[in-house]
Amino acid sequence: MILTVFRPKRKKNGKTVASRLYRGRYRIDGMAKAADVPLGTSDKQVAMQKLQALVRDRQREAAGLAPKFNGQRSAPLEKHLADYLADQRCNRITDEHLHRVEAQITRLMRECGWQTELDITPDSFTTWRSSQKALSDKSLNHYLKAAKAFLNWMEGLDRIAKNPLRSLKMIENPKQVRPRRPLSPEETTRFLAAAGSRFTLFLTASRTGLRSKELSLLEWQDCHLDADRPHFKVRGETTKNGKAAIVFLHSEVVEALRTLQVTHPRG
Repeated sequence: MILTVFRPKRKKNGKTVASRLYRGRYRIDGMAKAADVPLGTSDKQVAMQKLQALVRDRQREAAGLAPKFNGQRSAPLEKHLADYLADQRCNRITDEHLHRVEAQITRLMRECGWQTELDITPDSFTTWRSSQKALSDKSLNHYLKAAKAFLNWMEGLDRIAKNPLRSLKMIENPKQVRPRRPLSPEETTRFLAAAGSRFTLFLTASRTGLRSKELSLLEWQDCHLDADRPHFKVRGETTKNGKAAIVFLHSEVVEALRTLQVTHPRG
């Protein structure tokens, strides 16, 4: 038998940082591999007690006995989802990722008719997935991944007996709806000509490659237009990888930004 609690570790700014909350890992007879579950506590002793209680319930299930009721099985899925998102925030998951997960699971609940855990079935998901003509295979895989992670969390806390979507597979070799390609110089010129009041934004995006969120979080203090080599000093808290970056600017961008700075000095 495997029975251990631990705090996950990750790298942040070159340093190893341990999570505030404990997770548990266990394996009992009949399990092919160990299971990893969130325990929702920062107290090691409490974490071990919760893990031991969970394992006892799993052993009762394996013996054909019903697990003890933990007081959460009858709650609506909206309540479970709110608790799940709160737990993930404690584990330092970004708000951007959690907003996306919340939107995906909420849509599944609404369109698949999931109100309680008893409504969640493989058939309900596969029927929904096969009807989605506007979503790419890659996006559909993201929906399944989000749902599985949520249900694994519920199972780990004994809010559901078993993840009903565990056996479902991702779509293999997902096809993109539209192949991505860069704009040609002629297309870029026509696009910028039609940009109107967003000309500077679109010009900057096309010349720097910065993402929309990174651009939206830029401040004038990040713009060094009078340096020997004009550049953006992109702050680490605004980038996708969490690292600061220097982005040198094309002369067209510098000219457009100087014009914008006159009309929007506090933008």
